Amino acid sequence: MFRRPGRRNILLAVFSILLIAGSIPSFIQSLMFESSALLGGELWRLVTAHFTHLSTSHLAWNTATFLVLLLWSSKLGKLDESLEFVAVAAPALSVLLLLAGIDWYLGLSGVLHGLLVLLLLRSTAVIKWPGIALLVVKLWLQPRFDGVSAVQESLPVLHEAHWLGVALALGYFLLRRPGLQLS
Repeated sequence: MFRRPGRRNILLAVFSILLIAGSIPSFIQSLMFESSALLGGELWRLVTAHFTHLSTSHLAWNTATFLVLLLWSSKLGKLDESLEFVAVAAPALSVLLLLAGIDWYLGLSGVLHGLLVLLLLRSTAVIKWPGIALLVVKLWLQPRFDGVSAVQESLPVLHEAHWLGVALALGYFLLRRPGLQLS
C-alpha cells in the first residue's frame, strides 16, 4: 500500500488527467493500444490505452463506473489498494493483450472488470458470491449479443480484455493475501 497519503492524490490526479487527455480526439490515435506502435517502442500506450475512448458515451460510461467502484472501495477501506490495482493492472493488461495478438484496444473496461472482481472478493459473502455469479453470467452472455457495446452500437467489445482483467484481479488478490510467502 501507499506509505504516504500524497501518493493516493497523485494517482487520482494522473488518472483524471489521462481520462481528460484520452477524450481529446487529436490525442486518441497517439494514446490508444496499437500493437505495431507498442512494438515500435511507444511504451506509454501500455497505460494510456485504458484511458482513451472512442466517444463521449464510451468515456461517460467508463468514468461513471470507475467513480462508482472507487466510492465502493473507499467504503470498504480499500481505496489505496484499488488505485494500486489500477496502476498495476493497466500496463499488465496491455502486455497480455499484446501477447494475445490483439491489434488495437482502448477503454477502461478490462481494468474495471478486474477492479469489480477485486472489490467483490474483499466484500462480505452476502455480496461476494451473488456478485461473482452475476459477473460470470454477464461475461458468458455478452459475446452472444453480437459483441457490440450497449454504450455505442458501432463500438466492438473486446471480451478478452474483460476476462484478462478478471484474471489479473484473481492473481493480484492471491498475491496480496496476508501471510503469503513467495520465497
